[in-house]
Amino acid sequence: MSCGITTKTTMWSTAVEYFRVFQRGLNSSDEMQLVDLNILKTAMAPDLDAGTVRGFKNLVKSWKVFSNAFQEVRVQLGRLDQTSETSLMATTTTSITITENSLTTMFPYLSARVAAKILGHRLVLRGSMLFEWDSINNHVARLSFQADMMSPILELLGNLEDVSLVFTDARIRPDCNLVNEV
Repeated sequence: MSCGITTKTTMWSTAVEYFRVFQRGLNSSDEMQLVDLNILKTAMAPDLDAGTVRGFKNLVKSWKVFSNAFQEVRVQLGRLDQTSETSLMATTTTSITITENSLTTMFPYLSARVAAKILGHRLVLRGSMLFEWDSINNHVARLSFQADMMSPILELLGNLEDVSLVFTDARIRPDCNLVNEV
């Protein structure tokens, strides 16, 4: 007699698992997280459309770049609402700390004057993520993420001119998506 518990992959379980796996960004030295990534990969389409990148492997690379660029990455799931039969909308709060590495990696052309004003500050970014589910193949076909990076930077700098300088030639956009991704 078998006592095994079978679980079915659903868009709900996949979305919750996504936020569990990436709640602290991506630490490539965390062996458990690597195991979790392999499990999560099975719930994603082979040609996953993740907005600025295609495929799960490139999504993971983007998470690595983001997590290495900012210190103390924290992603918190606020709400998860079903918006259609095959999609969920998550509201998120992402917290990051701007470090020297952040400035070098994401804002390499930022003036020293403006960089000094944001260095060492913790940013809280309100955002959302859309999960689109392929119910025929039982996996996520598309992810669309955005977080408001502009508002907390405007709060720090106090003027739009300096905010504009932050994002001019930056490797991250005001919606918190990476530029020239993998």
